[in-house]
Amino acid sequence: MTVTTAPDTLAERSTAAPLRPSHKMVLDILIARQRHGQAELTASEIREALEQIHAPRRFDKGWVTGRLDEMRDAGLVQQSEERKLNPLTGKTSHLWFIPLRQARLCA
Repeated sequence: MTVTTAPDTLAERSTAAPLRPSHKMVLDILIARQRHGQAELTASEIREALEQIHAPRRFDKGWVTGRLDEMRDAGLVQQSEERKLNPLTGKTSHLWFIPLRQARLCA
């Protein structure tokens, strides 16, 4: 599945200070997936989408979780208490989503 985003992203519509480009990349993935009905994603799913869009660039999962942690601290994303099982690895991962107060900007 190819993820595309419209030019009017949450990052561009936000009244907060400008986002770092790395935060905008991750946030755009969450926005695009939310617009297509997938409101919560794991860091691995976000990494896979980033690699698909920015090929041949590779992204480390630690890099993605670092950006998610920074954005969580800034109130741009939230981490769900629920976890999702990865069928390939058998490990569970936290789900990330855009807070309800900002979700209306993604519609």
